[in-house]
Amino acid sequence: MLALVVVLGLVITAVAGWRVGQIEHQRNAALLDSRAEQAIGEITSRTAQLQTLLNSLNAYVQQAAEIDREPLMQFVRTLAQSQPLTGAQALYWIPRVADEDWPQLQHELGSLVTLADRADTSDQQPWHCPMLSLTANSPPIDACTEPALEKALEQARRSGALTVARLLREPLTPKGDGHDYMGLRWLASGPHEQAGWLALAVDAAPLFETGFLGQEQGSIAVYDISDGIEAAVQLTGEPTVLQPDESASGMHVRPFELYDFQFAVRVEDASSITAIAAFMTLGGVLSTTLITLFVGLSLRMRKRALALAAKMSSAAASSEQMLKSITDNIFEGIYRGEMDRGLTYVNPALARMFGFAKPEQMIAHAGPVLYADPEQRDDLARRLRQDGHYRDVEVEFVRPDGSHFIAVNNAVATRDEHGQVRYFDGVVYDITERKQAEQRAHHLAHYDSLTNLPNRALLDKRLRRLVEQARSTDTTLALMFLDLDNFKTINDSLGHEAGDELLKQAAARFRHTLRNDDLIARQGGDEFLIALDGADAEAADSSARRIIEAFSAPFRIQGHELRVTTSIGIAMFPTDGNSAEELVRNADAAMYAAKEDGRSTSRFYTEELNELAHRRLAMQNDLRRALEQQQLFLVYQPIIELASGRIVSAEALLRWQHPERGLVSPADFIPIAEQSGQIVAIGDWVIDQACRQLAQWDAAGLTRIRVSVNVSAIQFWRGQLLDHIQDSLQCHGIATDRLEVELTESVIMRDADTAAEIIARLRELGTPVAIDDFGTGYSSLSQLKRFQINKLKIDQSFIRDITFDPDDAAIVAAVLSIAANLRLDAIAEGVETHEQVEFLKALDCPHAQGYRFGRPMPPEEFAALLAVGHARVG
Repeated sequence: MLALVVVLGLVITAVAGWRVGQIEHQRNAALLDSRAEQAIGEITSRTAQLQTLLNSLNAYVQQAAEIDREPLMQFVRTLAQSQPLTGAQALYWIPRVADEDWPQLQHELGSLVTLADRADTSDQQPWHCPMLSLTANSPPIDACTEPALEKALEQARRSGALTVARLLREPLTPKGDGHDYMGLRWLASGPHEQAGWLALAVDAAPLFETGFLGQEQGSIAVYDISDGIEAAVQLTGEPTVLQPDESASGMHVRPFELYDFQFAVRVEDASSITAIAAFMTLGGVLSTTLITLFVGLSLRMRKRALALAAKMSSAAASSEQMLKSITDNIFEGIYRGEMDRGLTYVNPALARMFGFAKPEQMIAHAGPVLYADPEQRDDLARRLRQDGHYRDVEVEFVRPDGSHFIAVNNAVATRDEHGQVRYFDGVVYDITERKQAEQRAHHLAHYDSLTNLPNRALLDKRLRRLVEQARSTDTTLALMFLDLDNFKTINDSLGHEAGDELLKQAAARFRHTLRNDDLIARQGGDEFLIALDGADAEAADSSARRIIEAFSAPFRIQGHELRVTTSIGIAMFPTDGNSAEELVRNADAAMYAAKEDGRSTSRFYTEELNELAHRRLAMQNDLRRALEQQQLFLVYQPIIELASGRIVSAEALLRWQHPERGLVSPADFIPIAEQSGQIVAIGDWVIDQACRQLAQWDAAGLTRIRVSVNVSAIQFWRGQLLDHIQDSLQCHGIATDRLEVELTESVIMRDADTAAEIIARLRELGTPVAIDDFGTGYSSLSQLKRFQINKLKIDQSFIRDITFDPDDAAIVAAVLSIAANLRLDAIAEGVETHEQVEFLKALDCPHAQGYRFGRPMPPEEFAALLAVGHARVG
């Protein structure tokens, strides 16, 4: 048995020696392949760093206002300081310049260095490509004359992706130095609207040199085999020729690809496996005797050892699987890094954050993680060395493609026995969506969603800041309060969508007219505020005139051409107010004064306007109670037939009997009612009251006449005028032709198309329509045939001097002629004298109205006149 054990031991020893030699050979081959893989990884990481540099520079150029060589050079220096750029020789900006622009640029750049002694290529291609160095103030080079670059430039332009040109020591610079490769990135366009290439020149020797292998571990060399192994170009290592088949022991060749070029790494190991095999054989012989002694013991313990090993292996595998499941499936990014090597581990979530499909790609290709602020990265590294950690730091990272994202970064360091940071572990979670949501919330809270102008809340903050700044610097500040004239009319007639579009177009005109640093905000509704920092009264007046001029052009909205003006009130700091609140209040008062001056104008604030504003506010509040407390009433003025003196109709006129102020003139309260929007309710009440009075006169058996009511612009455009007229007529049993609607020229000419539609619907209802104050509007004579009107009321300004002013007489005669030809009735307003009556009779004017025939009178007094049936004419 013992002899059998000895023989068996020797056989096993021999087999083991042979097997160890074979295993050692395989291990050595695997080690060489691993070293080759490490070399390829290091080379790939360096090229990724250079690509990241190009992407960062591309992102910077895309956002720059213009392409300026000095800022670009400064940006490149900053990038170079923040990360190692092994192999990078020079960076260039290569604009693509057309022939017609070439002489001017050539004059600006001076002489160019022409490559490869080629002649001028202006007759071969319609552009030039001067290479402008971003890393040195060297003379520009014309890249379009370089054969090796010509094809790569065009490929980069067509693909839009990173393209690499292979130069391999063809001279490109005046010094005779050489670039081996050149990375090209096409920049299609930007704010500067200039196209060209970003180019990075690369020296192969430092880029492909691998420093992790020592001499005792063998040698390593890198070759460019893009043209085949027979034409391989050695880039690093001791001079050797690469054979097609490098399969000898201790030799390993590993091919790899970078940017469409083929390369190979050749690794040779100086160690030998013979001594190891011999030692194993000797050891086997010596140990054979010992084997026989422990065979029994080994057999007994084998089962126990295998069970223990299986248990430990299962526990380790379970722990490893659990840890891998956690790190692979959580949403937060996890990493480990070293101060001098960068990242050594990342989980899938972190790789995805940075735009990589797999963690291995990020470690191999990403290079140093780019911070939008390189100083922040240096500060975090300092905190790791000093404090050993940092927590909840918001960082803006840059991906290799140039895009940005915001994340919270945490890390803790592990130190060695000397107190130095050995490695650091960290967690990153992306908060880009949260930050964007915060920005959207901030924008919604401080900006008007319709016009995208600052809203009232943000305006208050900025205006307070401007006031404090003006106070501290002893400078002036102008605040303009703007209101769109007749906006409510347009909003009511065409709908809110048209009103919203008008507000957006108005905001655009404000921006286009004013300076970029002027504060423009929407106060609310159709009101805007503009703050002119440092402006005096003259500058404020000039800005107001420019705005009014900008609003002279019509607005085109929903197929309508609308003419909308603006009234502007101006208050100056510090003379008109010492705080933001005072300035807004006083500018508002000045704006109302501008409206009272005829609109489409501007007014500066005065102390008198403040008193007027208080009176206006008080009157507006009193007017709200006037309807409820029956303080409003109607009076009626007769309209007579000139030939007979017969009363044919009456005009209902609104009056206000204030309990304290007495009789308030319509000229005082009607504009306030229109500005506050109360005119709609008041107008509806007037229509209903006129119909009620007609019914009462009919019930008294008086002559049936027609009553005309004045309709304001807001009431006309609101879109419910017809419904209210029809309801009132039906309610009081009045025929539709006995209520007449009077409109001014300015109302119907604001939007002639829509006005014509509304008037046509009134006529379909049976309600007559008259144009009041005719002759004071614009372009109405040529537009008369578009409107289905019944009557023209000639404004009293033409009647007043008709007997001695030839121009007024001619105008009245012309209007009467037009009315007759169009078969329209005509009424002369404001007739007060016998001479005016006779003159109008001579012109065949059919009807008249004025103090000559009767003043506006209460319903009872008018009923008495109506009972007579006629008024004095002669």
